[in-house]
Amino acid sequence: MIVQSLHIYPIKSLGGISLTSSKLTSRGLFLDRRYMLVDESFKFLTQREYAAMALFDLELKADILTVMFKKQYEDKISFSIKEVGKPLNNSVQVWESIVDARHISDELDDWFSTRLQKKCQLVFMGDDNIRPVKPKYIKNEIVSFADGYPYLLTNTSSLELLNNKMETSVEMDRFRANIVIKGNNPFEEDEWTNLKIGNHQFVTPKKCARCQVVNIDPKTGLSSKEVLKTLSTFRKVENKVLFGMNGCWMNKKEENAVIRVGDEVVLSVPN
Repeated sequence: MIVQSLHIYPIKSLGGISLTSSKLTSRGLFLDRRYMLVDESFKFLTQREYAAMALFDLELKADILTVMFKKQYEDKISFSIKEVGKPLNNSVQVWESIVDARHISDELDDWFSTRLQKKCQLVFMGDDNIRPVKPKYIKNEIVSFADGYPYLLTNTSSLELLNNKMETSVEMDRFRANIVIKGNNPFEEDEWTNLKIGNHQFVTPKKCARCQVVNIDPKTGLSSKEVLKTLSTFRKVENKVLFGMNGCWMNKKEENAVIRVGDEVVLSVPN
């Protein structure tokens, strides 16, 4: 098995960026879900309620993050990822987590609010803003603004099987994974517990339960029920539809650790 592709989603629920390599951090791939849009109650916004969030494309060049709306490259805004902003007076909510965060700028808030037609703010998770992973499946781990875990891994063979069962095939971007692995067999990831990717040790403590976001075409923002409906016919367990594995990186003391497309992936036993 090898790493087929790598992806980050710097702003939660907006478009992703494909990479050939990425720095590993305790919270996930560098910059992944470190930003998030929140409403006036400081609660997170996602495509579940605002499908138009799928229409924001992102581009990262050096330290500049550019956000474009509806693929109209003249309708864009840029900012430096070195601008960490100021601490918010209020904590923000992502699922059940209440987390301290930082506010970047009023200009960014106005730009996003206009295009979403929803008053919102862009917030950033600073290095001192700690959000623990729920300890039910793994303890002493932290996560960004991602739904629950630092890393999401998927298997290309599993997508191939799903597409064979659907009238219209879909791409892996529906599943918003960080590490896409070219596997040997469909859903072999169900049995993964410990993986070595390149020189880096990962654990996969929990299967990923999917929601209606996988029904949204990231190219158009339009939704169809086919993906989740088809998945539920053969991947439903205890009322949850499963695709992919949640993961954590274990070599936290390793400085400047990098994962690359093409890295070998082997099942392993942690040191």
